[in-house]
Amino acid sequence: MLVKGNDFQDNVWHARIQLHHVEPVPDTPFSRVVLTGTLRLEDNRFGDASWGGATISAANATAVGNRFEGANAWLALRAHHGSAVGNWWGHPSGPSGAGTGDGNRYAPYGANLAYEPWLAEAPAFERVGCGG
Repeated sequence: MLVKGNDFQDNVWHARIQLHHVEPVPDTPFSRVVLTGTLRLEDNRFGDASWGGATISAANATAVGNRFEGANAWLALRAHHGSAVGNWWGHPSGPSGAGTGDGNRYAPYGANLAYEPWLAEAPAFERVGCGG
């Protein structure tokens, strides 16, 4: 799945995109989430919101060329394989959270979900239209 060219601004809640299913754990009353599919978050803009940013979950997930700017813009990436390289975190020093920069927060949930190198300045943004 490709999510590209969207402008997530002035939202009350964040964007949440999840590719998974829930299955029972054998011989227990519990269930577990199983990540599936491939997701690419590309060339989107995430800005000011009450609880802004994005949570993406997939077996394979990549976030690239996105702009996380504004006080509450962040990225939570949950994947078995993937990365968040080549994004603008709102500050040239890179993301806070998993990173050591002063930019917006990056929270990886999975091993080896890199965020370096990041963009030192915001990329141009062009909204992609829907429909025809």
